[in-house]
Amino acid sequence: MNTNYDESNRFLGMLAEVAVKTLNAEQHNQSELKAHKKANKHVLNVDQMRKLSDKVLVESFSELSCDEIRRIFQYIF
Repeated sequence: MNTNYDESNRFLGMLAEVAVKTLNAEQHNQSELKAHKKANKHVLNVDQMRKLSDKVLVESFSELSCDEIRRIFQYIF
């Protein structure tokens, strides 16, 4: 009887371990899917980009480097 109890505990432990790993994998997949959806919200197609003003395009795809004391402003692409 003690042997059956030990064997049952071992199987329950394995079942719990599998359940936890499955749950963690599902949560990880859901978080990756949410992150992917968030990242795709900021994707523009060509027609949308054509409608953007020059100023918005320059600000979006460049980095402003400035020296206000010397009054030097550069956009680095």
